[in-house]
Amino acid sequence: PPIDLPNVKDVTILRSLAGTVKYGSQGAGGVIVVRTKSAFFNTVKNSFKKDDFTNKEYYKGDAVTFNENEITKPYYLKVLDTIFNARQAYFTYQKILPSYKNQIEFHLDMASYFQRVYKDDKRSLLILSEIETQFTKNPEALKALAYTYQEQGLQQKALEVYKQIAKLRPNYAQSFRDLANAYVENNQYNNAWKLYMNYLYRGNALDEKGIGKIMYREMESLYTQKKELFNTREKFVVNDSLSLTNDVRFVFEWNTSEAEFDLEFVNPDKQVYTFEHTLTSNNALITNEKVKGYSSKEFVIENIGVGNWLVNCTYYGNKKYTPTYLKMTIYYNWNKNNQYQEIKLFKLNQKNIKVQLLKTNNSYLSN
Repeated sequence: PPIDLPNVKDVTILRSLAGTVKYGSQGAGGVIVVRTKSAFFNTVKNSFKKDDFTNKEYYKGDAVTFNENEITKPYYLKVLDTIFNARQAYFTYQKILPSYKNQIEFHLDMASYFQRVYKDDKRSLLILSEIETQFTKNPEALKALAYTYQEQGLQQKALEVYKQIAKLRPNYAQSFRDLANAYVENNQYNNAWKLYMNYLYRGNALDEKGIGKIMYREMESLYTQKKELFNTREKFVVNDSLSLTNDVRFVFEWNTSEAEFDLEFVNPDKQVYTFEHTLTSNNALITNEKVKGYSSKEFVIENIGVGNWLVNCTYYGNKKYTPTYLKMTIYYNWNKNNQYQEIKLFKLNQKNIKVQLLKTNNSYLSN
């Protein structure tokens, strides 16, 4: 805007969800707020109304609870619903396995079913182990498996799967990040740091966009929180524009690069910020993801405030007949001494329906 520089009082850069959500989609890349002296002393009429820069999008309460809708429940799960003991259900699973063995969703659905209905971890893990042998050359299936292991807290199993994916995709940025992150979750900090440094020595940058931003935050956290527990000759120089502690940090990951969806964040005032991950609205981003080889996105809330935050998702498909598996990691008290995390995994197969993935508030910061 045509502002006289002597009239500028201060300039503020906003990056987090809490800071930018009130600006809606226009604030997707961050917001630069310029306050003028005249706006405070009313000596000159302000050229812009306050409402010109306030998000007019408000949540309509139109998201449904995420669940496996009975209408879309696969036939094989409906068959299991007619059985009332784990042994017979497993026998039925083995009987129909040859017909569905090439479908990743069949294995994941079955494993989830035995754990959810019968609390049968042993049979559930047996079913998941089939994926490692059946889909050894399919990185998208293996990523869904790794997500499942992480959601269940089986970090060592997830690490082994990420190693397998890295062999299939050795030049993908996501492979470096996922494997390094898996090493950290298994307390193998030396291996994680070496992997990060290998990524940098290859000429890759930790910039403020895409996977670079995610890796920077996690590398900084490893260095500042755990540097006494691993060996390093390198000194990590903190970038003040990225180096922050946050009340909440979200990391979303999806197993196929073709996935199209919207993520909607609703603040306690019901104002909406939407991240659009579709070819029509964000083609440059998706192209960058494919060139660098990553499928993840992070968001932060610096100050969660009072009231509920909602995270909703509308799924549009992935050019295939298989579901997309979306992993959401929620880090509470990011980069603070009391940091902890939750992992939630969602099977996306219902298109054009807005579903609520999460409701959170400041009570989770003290858990």
